[in-house]
Amino acid sequence: MENLNKLKMLSFVLIPLVSILVGTIRYFFDPNKTDSISIIWLVFTIIIIPSVTVLINLLITRYNFDGTHESFKKTTGEIRKNSDDFLHDTNILISDSITRSNNYYNLHLNPHKDILTKFIPSLIDEFNVKIKALCNGYLFENDPSKYQKFCSNIFNLSEENSVIRATSIVDPNGFWEDENTINYFNNNKELIDKKGVKIERYFFVNDDNKDASLQAIANNIKCGVNVFIIEESKIKERFIKDCGTVNNNIVIESKVDGARNIYKVDVYIGNDEKFSEIDTLFKLLESKKTEAVVFYELTTEEITNLAQF
Repeated sequence: MENLNKLKMLSFVLIPLVSILVGTIRYFFDPNKTDSISIIWLVFTIIIIPSVTVLINLLITRYNFDGTHESFKKTTGEIRKNSDDFLHDTNILISDSITRSNNYYNLHLNPHKDILTKFIPSLIDEFNVKIKALCNGYLFENDPSKYQKFCSNIFNLSEENSVIRATSIVDPNGFWEDENTINYFNNNKELIDKKGVKIERYFFVNDDNKDASLQAIANNIKCGVNVFIIEESKIKERFIKDCGTVNNNIVIESKVDGARNIYKVDVYIGNDEKFSEIDTLFKLLESKKTEAVVFYELTTEEITNLAQF
């Protein structure tokens, strides 16, 4: 575009100058200066060609300006609309949050409100940190009691008839036996039954957690999840991750400690590099997977009979 503009400016100046120069030289070196053809040639090269060139360039400039102006108006309109939509949605969320509960009213009635209200700025700061992260396509949750609900909310973003892929390396007696787990399973089952979502979950299993994992696997299979086993002894440690993908642009990645308990859940939205990394991992797991019924040498019915939920 920059080179094109330079070419336009060059033609705007160069064509008239060349035309004038050629016309002038020919006129002065023409022995028949008074000849009508010479005079016509002089007028054509010195006046008509430069004038027409300038006029054409002015028309092109005006056309480009009008196009730029229209594009600017359209972009401005879209920005204004998006801004209005954002403010509208935000106002609804805030109003809904206030009207659905009596938290603010109850706080005002609390006899210790003077002390309690001092915590509000820190809560707002925490909220602003998450909003700032969200602007960059990133979400996180550090509260273990909210992990299942947080993951359910991300899963709810799945499109109809899409595929959710997830792994599990967590301690079977931790995440999968948590009091919030039943709600998590209900969410998975609802996505499968009502939205036609296909959920694939890969359990990393080793000798220490093989038996303990069977309960969690049974619960998953019973609610409709396609469960596969990845034997840790057959894969490099760096590929053992607790993660998942939703649609084609959302990645969930959990941080786990030495005891394989989750201490943080990260979500990346629209991060092509992160999605490519995790998508490549699932392609590897696809080649290493074993059906649960084959791994445990049990029928599907025998496994689901072990389910608690």
